[in-house]
Amino acid sequence: MNKIILTCGFISGILTSLFVLGFYYIDPSIMLGLKVQYSSMLIVIIMMFFTGYKVRNSLGGWIDFKTVLKTAFGVYSISIILYYIFYYVLFNFVDPSLIEVQRTIQIENFESAVEAGFMDSLMAKEIAAIKEGILNEDLSVTFVVCCYGIAKSLIFGFILSLIVSIILRRH
Repeated sequence: MNKIILTCGFISGILTSLFVLGFYYIDPSIMLGLKVQYSSMLIVIIMMFFTGYKVRNSLGGWIDFKTVLKTAFGVYSISIILYYIFYYVLFNFVDPSLIEVQRTIQIENFESAVEAGFMDSLMAKEIAAIKEGILNEDLSVTFVVCCYGIAKSLIFGFILSLIVSIILRRH
């Protein structure tokens, strides 16, 4: 069972990274968008279900909650760790200019929110200060930043694994 969790988690992490990398080659600003980041999670979710079904079938069609939770969370964890390794390498070695692309996107999103009226309660001075903060913010993708991202993702992944486990378990 551990072998299938490792294999499927590895495949999921590689597919997720390749999915995001495809958008990088189309346009790095698209890759950094939330739509791509959230849609890449579909690959992980599909692999969590696939692995859960595979383990359940290997156990004769019966799987308890604990086993399917371990399976789903294992696949998620391996996938996310591989994805963050990819993310770290991409931002630090392949294309360090992505940090400035990310900064530009943040400024554009903020300006769009201002123009749409979402920031009406702010004074011009406050808006300028926020833009200045974005311009001066350290967006470096460091080892610590990646570890923090993994930790946050694992919390979400555990909740997602609980949902997958509830759906897949059979008594």
